[in-house]
Amino acid sequence: MLLGLLGGVHMHPSRIRSTSNILLAWCFWLIGSWFVTIGPSAAEVAPRMMLIAATTGFLVLWPLVRLSQGSENPINRSRQNHESVGLVFPRDAIWPIRLTAYQQTIRDWMGLFFVFQAVIWPLMLNAYWTMPQTIWLNATLGGWSLLIALILGWGLNRESGMGRTIAMVGCLLVVLGEPVIVGMVCNVATEIDGLFWQTRFSPFIALWALAHPYEAGALRQYQPQIITVTMAAILGWGIVWQRLVYHQDL
Repeated sequence: MLLGLLGGVHMHPSRIRSTSNILLAWCFWLIGSWFVTIGPSAAEVAPRMMLIAATTGFLVLWPLVRLSQGSENPINRSRQNHESVGLVFPRDAIWPIRLTAYQQTIRDWMGLFFVFQAVIWPLMLNAYWTMPQTIWLNATLGGWSLLIALILGWGLNRESGMGRTIAMVGCLLVVLGEPVIVGMVCNVATEIDGLFWQTRFSPFIALWALAHPYEAGALRQYQPQIITVTMAAILGWGIVWQRLVYHQDL
């Protein structure tokens, strides 16, 4: 499915170079993430902080940078070019433009995720993670980032700045929505005895718990959430691919 999105329409070289710029910035961000490990002396804390810093770049800064680029929507530009010469903008011309935006998003996601492998696997040795633990950490970041990529692709296809803003808010809700709600509820109901709401669908909380070198229970606790988010992202991309194949607008 993802390979189909990549191979459907030839991408303009400028978009490929743009992906290269994103990957270059991502490498610098990962290098900078190592600096957060200088202060903590505990061996189990430093790798987890580095992991959270890298995740912030993947799930928050990446969509922020992409959605802030090129406020001029290609659909509007193509429509204006047709109207300037007295032609009617064909509806069939929309879907290749939509597909190109999703292609760019998938290219970004694959590049970012594969570069991250050069960090997490060497980090496994210093963090005393087991092989299954590292695989599930990868699955956590992969699932949530694929869901973020789906929202990002939708946002890049919006014809207004408001649409892109909504997409960015959606990304923030996926990443930070539950912790914010939990914090608000706990602050309002601090006097209620026995009130306890454990976050389940926050990637930061899940990664922090899974990255503990001696916490085997967290793996069983967060596996259902990781699988649910990953399957939701795959289902969403499947719907996108199905609609684009049949030239249906998104």
